[in-house]
Amino acid sequence: MTPTSLRSQHRRSLAALGAAFVLVLAACGTEDSSDASPSSTDSTPPTTTQVEALPEQVTTVLDALDTLEAEYTEPSKTDPGVSGAEEIYDLEIVGYSAGINVFATTEALDDWQSASDDLGGVSVTFDTTAVSLNSDEGKDASLALAPQLAEELGGVAHTGGQEPDYTPSVDEASAPTVVECLFGTPGPALWSDGTTAFSQECFDEATEGLDYVCPQTDHYVPDPSYCESNQPAHDGVAMADGGTCPAAICGYGHDAEGNRNPSSGEIQGRDGCQQGYIDDPGYCAAIEEVFEANIDWE
Repeated sequence: MTPTSLRSQHRRSLAALGAAFVLVLAACGTEDSSDASPSSTDSTPPTTTQVEALPEQVTTVLDALDTLEAEYTEPSKTDPGVSGAEEIYDLEIVGYSAGINVFATTEALDDWQSASDDLGGVSVTFDTTAVSLNSDEGKDASLALAPQLAEELGGVAHTGGQEPDYTPSVDEASAPTVVECLFGTPGPALWSDGTTAFSQECFDEATEGLDYVCPQTDHYVPDPSYCESNQPAHDGVAMADGGTCPAAICGYGHDAEGNRNPSSGEIQGRDGCQQGYIDDPGYCAAIEEVFEANIDWE
């Protein structure tokens, strides 16, 4: 169940409060509008550079997600409607729609949480804030994240009466894992299914502190001087082939049949083509030819 659908059903759950609540909102709206009517001389035209700062409760949640290395999108403020919240910020957490609900009082939060529990929602509450996690297609991921997020926030995980135990899907359980990083070329790894393929973790580990890429070889080095041929004398044979020539100058060597090994840039490029975030057919075809020609990457 998405935060939007949760709020929709919550609206129905609070029907008994409807008339009084709407009257209060209407009264507040009248006062706010009368107080917030600046003269034309006092108003400052908005600019495209003005960005509304996120409230502390929202940044606290984002900091906790960062600590847990849980992916999320930029929060977007939305109309709280009759949810009882003062502010609601929609976003995606670990790929699924979610919401951060900021309440004025603990009583308002408790009312919302009671309705969420009745509907089988998954959420985390702290102070006067509720993080409404996805309880529909992303429910398994939410049940796994909720207790961790609650601990990080010093709050409470609400799972609608369900145990917060996460059982990976068949695809996730059978997904290959990295057995060994292959540092001959930054990025590739030996995976548990016997294949050799790009691993972002291995790439990051192999290139830590190497902030420059040699244009001739796609090799990562500490600074441009490492790409020059005035490095200490070498035999012109790549180190990967048993010689003394650095990869920055002579590349990454060859397979048993003399085909050159892919560069780290090509390894990354191929991964991008396979993952779909690089969608240039010509580029992807050219990259694939390099791998098809190399017997170590068949």
